[in-house]
Amino acid sequence: MPKIEWVDGSLSVIVNNCSFRELSGADPDLVCAMHRAFLEGVLQVATSGLGRLRIEPGDCRISCGDERCEMLCSFAPGG
Repeated sequence: MPKIEWVDGSLSVIVNNCSFRELSGADPDLVCAMHRAFLEGVLQVATSGLGRLRIEPGDCRISCGDERCEMLCSFAPGG
């Protein structure tokens, strides 16, 4: 289960398991993009009233050997 919390007006999302981890060996950047796109779709629905969602990848990525993935979500006016 991801850890989600508000930090300085943005939504911090920390994921401790990657649905696509087994696929990440050959191309971690592609796997991260797939996982991020999946999570972005879920977050767009869950936060639809907050504005247009923008996700910035954090410094940690499971596909690169880190223990977790981090993302920072911000919201712009509009939808």
